[in-house]
Amino acid sequence: RVGRHQIILMGGVRDDNPRARHFYEKFGFERIRGFFAGGVDNHDMILHL
Repeated sequence: RVGRHQIILMGGVRDDNPRARHFYEKFGFERIRGFFAGGVDNHDMILHL
């Protein structure tokens, strides 16, 4: 351990990309915030270590 407690996926995962969302959720990431950019909904995600 290097003193890190979480990994935040900034810039998010596009809502219209279910494979990417499933990939991150499979490894324990949780959605923390949604935002609209580039004409599509996106989600920032977090992984607590």
